[in-house]
This record gives sequence, structure tokens and C-alpha cells, in this order.
Amino acid sequence: MQNLIARAAGFRNLQALKAAPPPPAAAENAPPPPLSTNARRALMQFDSAGRLVRWPTKYSLQKLATWTLWTRFETRRIYSEREVNAILKQANGFDDHATLRRELVNHRLLTRKSDCSEYRKLPARPDDETRALIAAWRAGVRLHRKPRRTAAQRV
Repeated sequence: MQNLIARAAGFRNLQALKAAPPPPAAAENAPPPPLSTNARRALMQFDSAGRLVRWPTKYSLQKLATWTLWTRFETRRIYSEREVNAILKQANGFDDHATLRRELVNHRLLTRKSDCSEYRKLPARPDDETRALIAAWRAGVRLHRKPRRTAAQRV
């Protein structure tokens, strides 16, 4: 029964659940860590809607940019190539979803079958620089997102 509970929480078994580090306490209220120079440059590759405007030429910026794309996929879900393409088309403004898909696989953030029929998000742990970039990227997207209308405003 405990293994079933551990699997429902996303772990392989009870031992993996016990070995996992404890979740960070109150991470939402903590200020985001300062961005490195590379993270700031990578953040400049995105527009106010969080879409990648251009593919960076520098490898370290490409690697950081792929992490933000990685966050758009759900864990433990199998995607078809069409679904991956749709997500990546929404995530970029330069109409090259094939390059982004290939880079996600090359950086070992997504995996695919040899016939490209199934894609899966790989469990990966970003480093501190990447976590700071993702937090800043999400905060920027939230700041520029239009507020939702309430039911009274829609009528």
C-alpha cells in the first residue's frame, strides 16, 4: 500500500520516496536568487509573453533556453510528435519547432522512441543558475499576462 502511495506521488517506490530530499519550505515567499550574466542574456531571448524570440548562437544560452521550454511539458505523460510540435510552436516566435524539439532531446530533457512516435519529459534537476532563470522567466510572464475576467465582468 505504501508503494502505491509513493507511486501516486511520482516516485518509483517507498524507498525512493524516503531517499528524496525534503521539499523546500516556503519557496514562493523567498526572493528569487540573483541572475548570472548568462541567465540575464538568456532571459533577453524571450518576449513579454514568455515566447522564445530567437535561437541563441551561444551554447550556454541555448542550454538555458531549453530548460524554459522543458517546463512547458507535463511529467509522466506520453506526447505524440504532433503534440510536441504544437507546444513548441506556441513557445517560439521564429517558427523553427524542429530545432527546438531536437535540442530538447540532445540536452536530455526529452526522450523519444527511435521512430519518433512517442516523446516523454525526462526527470532532470536544474542547477542554481537555471532555477533562477526559470523563476525570473515565470515572474516576467506573470507580470505581463492579462488578468482574468471574473464572471461578473464577462456578462
